Amino acid sequence: MVFAQGALGVILVGFLLFCLLDVITTDGSEVRHLPKIAWILMVVLINPVGGIAWLLVGRPQADTGSAAGRPRPGRPTSGGSNRLPRSRPSSPLAPDDDPEFLAELRRREQELRRKKRGEDDSVA
Repeated sequence: MVFAQGALGVILVGFLLFCLLDVITTDGSEVRHLPKIAWILMVVLINPVGGIAWLLVGRPQADTGSAAGRPRPGRPTSGGSNRLPRSRPSSPLAPDDDPEFLAELRRREQELRRKKRGEDDSVA
């Protein structure tokens, strides 16, 4: 019985810390429904209800469309929203997959061919 209460206490403290750090590290302009300081007080004072409320209602939502590529209902498609979407940094592309790199290679190759043709014309 004592072990179960101790484990529950550790879980609640971990949940409190997770939610508190999440509120603190979230940009204030992305927080929904209440000011950031109100969410911090709510998470700390009425744990775990405040933490659950933060995760369900206050936390920013990513602006991603549905599987069909259409925007979700109730979300503005353009303008009207001052929030920037949260996105993961894109992973670097391999040189043979990067269209900009390939275009630069083609441009250099054409330039070298032109120079070589110019040298051949001047020799003859």
